[in-house]
Amino acid sequence: MTGLVVSVPGRDPITNTMIGQSLAGAGVVSLYYPTRGFNPWNLDDEYLPHQGPFHYILDDYTYSPGYVVDPDCSPTPCEHWINERLPIPTRTARFYGGFTGAAVGNSSVVSDFNADGLADILIGSPLSHEGAGAAFIVIGRLPPLVISSELPLEELGLPIESGSPQTSRVFDGIRVVGSADSRLGQSQADAGDFNNDGISDVVIGSPLVSNRRGGAAVFFGSREVINLTQEEIPYDEIPARGLGIIFLGEIEEDYAGARVSGAGDVDGDGNDDILIAAPNRSIRLDIDLDGTLEIDRTECGVVYLIYGSPHLSGTLELADVGTARLPGAVFIGRHSGDHLGAGLGEQGDRANGIASAGDIDSDGYGDILIGAISASPRDRLRAGEVYLLYGVGDY
Repeated sequence: MTGLVVSVPGRDPITNTMIGQSLAGAGVVSLYYPTRGFNPWNLDDEYLPHQGPFHYILDDYTYSPGYVVDPDCSPTPCEHWINERLPIPTRTARFYGGFTGAAVGNSSVVSDFNADGLADILIGSPLSHEGAGAAFIVIGRLPPLVISSELPLEELGLPIESGSPQTSRVFDGIRVVGSADSRLGQSQADAGDFNNDGISDVVIGSPLVSNRRGGAAVFFGSREVINLTQEEIPYDEIPARGLGIIFLGEIEEDYAGARVSGAGDVDGDGNDDILIAAPNRSIRLDIDLDGTLEIDRTECGVVYLIYGSPHLSGTLELADVGTARLPGAVFIGRHSGDHLGAGLGEQGDRANGIASAGDIDSDGYGDILIGAISASPRDRLRAGEVYLLYGVGDY
């Protein structure tokens, strides 16, 4: 059975959990398991507004997550039309921050991190641990065991019998904790099978480490990670413990890892690749070594494409991407101030400017999408651009 993950990082969990107390801004992530036969993206489904490929997400105190649709093209565009098959608390599992302002969210699905045949969930909590932040990997379980359950994320790793008194705890998971003031949990994603061991991995960005030099870690999935559920794993200890790799940003204020993403297999070598955005990176290049800068762009931003490999280990420098030490490619913003890959929007929210595009041209290579939210194409101020790049083997 597939599910739908909905993050509401600013929500007070009292609105749709049984917590019984107010925790303003703690955040809630809901996992909705639809009943059989309900496909919210079916173009022929009677519950789609105007027979279009979209739903309105209902975000209120009674049904959350859920849907509001306009079934009859009436002048009232968003009338409430709740159907018995729509997601309500009795058909969701809910995770929430255990303290005020935790901002739990930034969730995504991981194919299968511990090789048990079930999909898992990544959830970020950048204000946990007094601002150190944390990324939680929640181990998947069969839907009948978890529907209607809920869990404060800070209880992951405690013995099962230590759950909240309102409900028994049915989830286990892994906690990766940031260093002081690093606000880990702002960006994390499924990395595919980066090290080609047959098990899905995750990539976790940490843009504020080392005076905002930033970086990202690939945490390798394995059958043994279930043994790590009762301890906190410091982000910077991942390589030393043989759990994965860290990629360090180039210079301070680059914000490398502000956004991370799996890329698919772009170079066609059988290993899945990853993308790491450093939106504040400036580029100055004297390409022909004549003493004149051919490229001089301030905060144009860069996106690193790193090719997956079973031979990478330890702590590596993003400055080496594109060399024999760290095969891959580096894409740079077209103009100063483009903030390629992870710019800030008009409301101060950071764009998700990197993603896998699947195999658009059906040539067997993974393709990627890179956005520049601050770009001004054709004199359209901050209109933004998105670039589709075809995989062509080794760039």
